[in-house]
Amino acid sequence: MKTILDNLPDKTEYKNTTSKKFKHDIINFFQDKNLDTCLEIGTNHGHTTYVLSHLFKKVFTVDLHQSNIDFAREFNSSRNNIEFITGNAYNKETYKNIQAIDVAFIDCIHTYVGVLRDIQTGLDKASSNGIYFIFDDYGHPRFSGVYNAIEEAIRQGLKRELFIGQQQGYTFTQPGGSTTLIRSEGIILSYGK
Repeated sequence: MKTILDNLPDKTEYKNTTSKKFKHDIINFFQDKNLDTCLEIGTNHGHTTYVLSHLFKKVFTVDLHQSNIDFAREFNSSRNNIEFITGNAYNKETYKNIQAIDVAFIDCIHTYVGVLRDIQTGLDKASSNGIYFIFDDYGHPRFSGVYNAIEEAIRQGLKRELFIGQQQGYTFTQPGGSTTLIRSEGIILSYGK
């Protein structure tokens, strides 16, 4: 596991990635679950994509920006189980060739409506064995829409599995400022598990 994380930046080094603790917690949670397919909604530079590609047989990753996909493809050039998709996460056509996913990693539009739509996409594509959802920015103070959408999904039947990443009160100090979490960095939920 350590070797997977060695070449990845921490959130203190690059603000648009997840912390190494977040990635570590994902590895610990999923490494023995023997799941096949993961959908990542919001590729960015592909750091978390790299981790997911070590845990699942196939990873589909979607980003609107070709520049992000190009960067992520180069960053993950040693991995052969990732399908990179440039497309709008909120257009059903983007997902037309994806079926039966076991896990959805959601880190896209950080609004209440956007996150609920991402959850629905995961549910629409879920395998018959249910689905796990991984969320970043659950505790980010500027993204209350993420938190509120996740809490609504729990009220509607998704099950809370684990808080992941840095915990409430942790401060990410980065060039240009700092951010203090108001709850855990991320969370894993499930449906049908």
